Amino acid sequence: MALTRLIHTPQGFLRSMQMSRSTLFAFVEGKQHDPFVFGMLCSSVCSPRNVTYQICKANELLGSSGGKTALLTFHEYLRRRKALTTVLGGKTTHAIFFIDKDIDDILRCQRKCCHLVYTRYYDIQNDIFLNGRILEAVAASASLDPRTLTPFFANGRSWCRIAAERWKDWVILCIIATLRCINHQCNYRVLSKVQCKSTGVPDSIKVNQMKLSLMAKCGFDAVTFERIYLSIKRKVTKIYNSGEQDRIFKGKWYPAILDEDVFRQFGNNCYNKKGFVTRITSALALTLRAEDAWAQTYRLAIEHVLDN
Repeated sequence: MALTRLIHTPQGFLRSMQMSRSTLFAFVEGKQHDPFVFGMLCSSVCSPRNVTYQICKANELLGSSGGKTALLTFHEYLRRRKALTTVLGGKTTHAIFFIDKDIDDILRCQRKCCHLVYTRYYDIQNDIFLNGRILEAVAASASLDPRTLTPFFANGRSWCRIAAERWKDWVILCIIATLRCINHQCNYRVLSKVQCKSTGVPDSIKVNQMKLSLMAKCGFDAVTFERIYLSIKRKVTKIYNSGEQDRIFKGKWYPAILDEDVFRQFGNNCYNKKGFVTRITSALALTLRAEDAWAQTYRLAIEHVLDN
């Protein structure tokens, strides 16, 4: 029994889950890549057990537009009613929610529940870029000979680390704005506004201008703001130096950075640029394997829900 957006109440959605032939309902935040990746992970756990599962997008819930808020709201509804796992008429129904971590660990607002699984890094796109075969995906998405890409993209994790390092200044500004609840142009929803287009590295003038703008928005004097800025910079640097930069670097930024890097190496007319940004993540996702080490945390979470 398929769940559709015709179901507008929590009670109705829960009832539909219980009446469905599926045992596991996996709720995902994103519309584009989450259903594929988490569907692959659920299949790798459920298929050997002969357990049926269903992927439910956030925008199917309660007639909402989707997103993390919709998932957390429905998770809380089920939790309060002790309905994250239910038994009705001899049929067991489990719910599991896959949520982008964002910087909720920094904000200390993560919920603790075995049915609520946060991505290890900022979002699932980080996992896709860190663990996918980037050289093959770029070659296929850009219509280029893989041999010409080897000098630049032979090691996907190294490329990701360098890309995140180049945007470190932007990450610092975004974290300050988020922590201070400031509505400002430096935020995680947009691409960096302080990078030099020709080189991809931060423009010091733009960085300083953005700092002044953010300081004014915060309402702090220069000394107070600089103290806050340096404190966040030290924390970000510590995370980067530990190799965990993807905890605070948004994975959805990678496609645009990658597109700029390919453009700088091959020029506008030498690769299939149109639609590259939207193709590359899907191409990378196709190279993932649910049996590999990166997937273990997610697989264990699914197994735990099914076993309890």
